[in-house]
Amino acid sequence: KNIMIIGGTASGKTSTLNALSMFIWPDAKIVSIEDTRELALYQENWVPSVTRPAPGDRAIDMYDLLRQALRQRPEVIIVGEVRGKEALTLFQAMSTGHTCYGTMHAGSIQEMVHRLEGEPINVPHHMLAALDIVCLQLLTYFRDQRVRRNQSIMEIVGIDPATGALRTNRVFERNPLTDEFERVGESHVLREIAKERGWSALELERELTRRREVLQYLHKNNIRRLHEVAAVIRQYYYEPEKVMEQIASGKLRV
Repeated sequence: KNIMIIGGTASGKTSTLNALSMFIWPDAKIVSIEDTRELALYQENWVPSVTRPAPGDRAIDMYDLLRQALRQRPEVIIVGEVRGKEALTLFQAMSTGHTCYGTMHAGSIQEMVHRLEGEPINVPHHMLAALDIVCLQLLTYFRDQRVRRNQSIMEIVGIDPATGALRTNRVFERNPLTDEFERVGESHVLREIAKERGWSALELERELTRRREVLQYLHKNNIRRLHEVAAVIRQYYYEPEKVMEQIASGKLRV
């Protein structure tokens, strides 16, 4: 699914993007596009691209890199920060079946829409429906301590035919009093994934439970290094039953 991470400066957008990228299928072909190298992916079939400033016509910007990326037939495109004309090409890629992740400076989903539709980006309104998930990041406070948090996870579920407005669905919300995440709605995206894979609601919940158990095991056993976490995720994709057996016995090999 297509995901955009929005938020203000230093709110943790790239850190969240790095974390999400770890769960991309291990053998997927990925092309990333950035102004500054900040992404660190563990997948082997990853082509990192970085812009190059230069005088005259010799500069290579994000738009140039994104056009070249589409010719490489990637399964996943990651754009470090959407800010210019490359956004239109990115949404065209979403509309043609590419999975795209990106970050953007915006304090709310309404602000994101205004930025995308306004100058100099000019994404047509109907193309915004190609986006599936929006994650809002905040640099905020919890008990007088400055923290970076994901404030909410929202889904784009289409365009209202009567008003033309984007229809959104808020699924998770952070409670600022407890600093915990609460489920506030049912996920349309998960329902679509279950339908595409031929899963029942019970099978979907079983898969989510197993993945949650894997992450809880990593947390409980202080397995935090990038290569160790990546190795467990990779093994789970290929041998999920074996990983669950090792977790149940407390002998997961990293």
